[in-house]
Amino acid sequence: MTRWYPMMVDLANRPVLVVGGGPVAVPKIRGLIEAGARVKVVAPSIVPEVETWHRSGVVDAERREFRPDDLDGVFYAVAAGPREVNQQVFEAAEERAVLVNAVDDPERCTVILPSVHRDGDLLVAVSTGGKAPALAVRLRQRVGSVLGDGYGPLLDFLAGFRDQVASRFSTFEERRRVWYRIVDSEVLEVLRSDGTERAAELVSAILAEEGTR
Repeated sequence: MTRWYPMMVDLANRPVLVVGGGPVAVPKIRGLIEAGARVKVVAPSIVPEVETWHRSGVVDAERREFRPDDLDGVFYAVAAGPREVNQQVFEAAEERAVLVNAVDDPERCTVILPSVHRDGDLLVAVSTGGKAPALAVRLRQRVGSVLGDGYGPLLDFLAGFRDQVASRFSTFEERRRVWYRIVDSEVLEVLRSDGTERAAELVSAILAEEGTR
């Protein structure tokens, strides 16, 4: 049984091939666009949304059948067509050591995509290893309801203290202790209710106290 290895990938300005231009491909293409990838779509026909992206220059699209050499120089591929086409894409990708996701077809994947909860730069991913995507979606929804809003702004706020923590605490153990104390404090609640000034006062007090240890 495949043991999937979780990781985050930077696709900004990297060439990505999507084989398929139908409704199944649309959310995949949208996610790739949002990630800043250079997307090329190959499909005998494309839906109006993909056509709009193509006409606006957001993606490149060619109306034709897939060819194995479409994967030459590609960083990542998405197969969003019939099973027989997905198999062709998978085999060609394997020959070229290109990672490929075949939509709803885990046997033809070297990458599977989790269900994701986002709040700014916070990303929580839930995966069932391709066995039950609907369960992953429901679990992701539960995670989102438990977390609520505010963690994205909290990340932006805490990023402003990274240099200060790094300069004031010289060892990894010290920095880890300080960061755990900050995130375990009431900083999220203070940020939500009283704003950045009060939250900054709380963090500054923690740093001052930790600096005397």
